[in-house]
Amino acid sequence: METLWSAPYSCSQKEVHPVASKNYELVSFIRESGTASPAEIAERFSVGTRTVYNRINRANDDLTGIAQIERRGEGFALAVADDE
Repeated sequence: METLWSAPYSCSQKEVHPVASKNYELVSFIRESGTASPAEIAERFSVGTRTVYNRINRANDDLTGIAQIERRGEGFALAVADDE
């Protein structure tokens, strides 16, 4: 079964790039959850935990200066950067 997380990375100019959609879904899930463990994220998106760590690294690259997905205990949480 193909999910958004396993879809190929090709798209037309009119579509939102799948990487951006994946990052948005990941950030939204973590933000709404407060904290989420790698296992919870993997289960939610039907992927392995290694994919979760890779996706978090990619999302953090895109979020530099805005927010970061950080380790909190056994899980991850979204930390939004201050304007000051």
